[in-house]
Amino acid sequence: TTTVKGKREEIEIFEVLWQLDDDEDETILGMVSNPSAVQSDSSLELKYDDQVLSITQSGQKLAIGRDAKNDIVVDADESFASRNHANIEFTRGKFLLTDLSSNGTYIVMPDDKMTLLKRETAELIGPGKIGLGKSPKVQGGAIIYYRRMD
Repeated sequence: TTTVKGKREEIEIFEVLWQLDDDEDETILGMVSNPSAVQSDSSLELKYDDQVLSITQSGQKLAIGRDAKNDIVVDADESFASRNHANIEFTRGKFLLTDLSSNGTYIVMPDDKMTLLKRETAELIGPGKIGLGKSPKVQGGAIIYYRRMD
């Protein structure tokens, strides 16, 4: 599935396969659903302190930061976290984290590999940790735990 500008709902993608028969001057056409289309039952669970939220549908977006208007509100004394630090959105079958901050967002994936985003977007895979402006491997920062369920 994919989103298309001007459409509210996602549309299904198809792949058209064809092959020329060497013996005859004939084209064989077939249409199959996109095998890589993502199941609609994917969800992402996010936990920060006593807050637990999840993203379950395409187009749903969660805002993270110190501002009270965010979906996940981090402590006001977290000086490395911005007021509007990051967004997480489920789109085209992927959970995407977009950094909006001045200090960056750290992601620790299941293989313990860490990525720093600075005004960039990355896909969240498996269970992991998100650090707002500070590595989640270091004590004392705002750490959001996430878990993808497919």
